[in-house]
Amino acid sequence: MMKEDVPFQQASNAALRLLSYRPRSEFELSGRLSKRFPKETVSKVVLWLRERDLVNDTEFSKFWCKSRISSNPKSSWFIKKELTAKGVANETISEILVGVDDRELAYVAALKSAKNISGIEFVEFRRKLWGYLKRRGFQYELIQATINRIWNEYNHDL
Repeated sequence: MMKEDVPFQQASNAALRLLSYRPRSEFELSGRLSKRFPKETVSKVVLWLRERDLVNDTEFSKFWCKSRISSNPKSSWFIKKELTAKGVANETISEILVGVDDRELAYVAALKSAKNISGIEFVEFRRKLWGYLKRRGFQYELIQATINRIWNEYNHDL
């Protein structure tokens, strides 16, 4: 852009620094930059980044969803809630979440937690696992089915 546009240079450097840590949504990036730079400058920087495909809500959403599924499984409802809070459009979120299997996510999340709470009675096992899965946004019926599945698997393995 313009070499003499110092605020633009400073804001674009700040944006690139933020993006070096992890991808961000346009809304998230704009919010962070707006704390330090004028609105017009932030708009120019976001447009400049979008033109270079350095900020892209679809790619950000894919990254976020993949991260939530692989490292610390959460329900599609929870992921949608997080992406909405980051300013991603509902259409984009819906496209990204197609094919996300909450049943499988609940099972993987429950397996991780169940390893830490084995060797206890069913009532206590259910209580702990229920809270763990509920905090990750899974629905009642799915939590119940997942707890029963894992309890039966653990008891057959003994």
